[in-house]
Amino acid sequence: MPIPDGGDLVTLTTANAGGSKIDLFLRRSEQYDVRWDPETGRVESTLKVTLENTAPASGLPDYVIGNVVGLPRGTNRSFVSLYSPFELAASRVGGQPVPVQSEMELGYHVYSTFVDIPPGGSVEIELDLTGSVQGRDYRLDMPVQPFTNADAVVVTVQAAGGRDVMSRKADVDGDTATWLTTLDRERVLTVAAPD
Repeated sequence: MPIPDGGDLVTLTTANAGGSKIDLFLRRSEQYDVRWDPETGRVESTLKVTLENTAPASGLPDYVIGNVVGLPRGTNRSFVSLYSPFELAASRVGGQPVPVQSEMELGYHVYSTFVDIPPGGSVEIELDLTGSVQGRDYRLDMPVQPFTNADAVVVTVQAAGGRDVMSRKADVDGDTATWLTTLDRERVLTVAAPD
């Protein structure tokens, strides 16, 4: 994890909480929508994480798709943690308001919850976040948790007031930068709003 430097950061970690090897079947994707005011540095964002469990309900040994918490075979119980420098405004699981555990670690907020994902099913976790970035540009660090499958990520950064933006990595359309990537390694996005 980088030392906090006044920019933005998003990191997703999942930990198996069922005592099996079912993580092999977990697919993770992230959508991060940012509204950024280049004049003040103010950021309002929504992070949506989708966890898809592609495990079967039968046909494999218990040490692969079973669990020690009494859930049906093929169910993935995960402890999910989302790191951010920003304050939590609201949290939802499956579209419903759900409180999450909130702590500080390595200078970042960590918002965590348990989720149960049925075989062949998926769960969406959403966080609304608010804060500020320092400097004239918006910078997003995305450290990666080593995982079986690389996360698919979509980031959109929209500048307040309709200001045009520019970025070397993202596709830009007027005031909005859109970045599609995979987290097979740490990624960094910078968006500028020239005068």
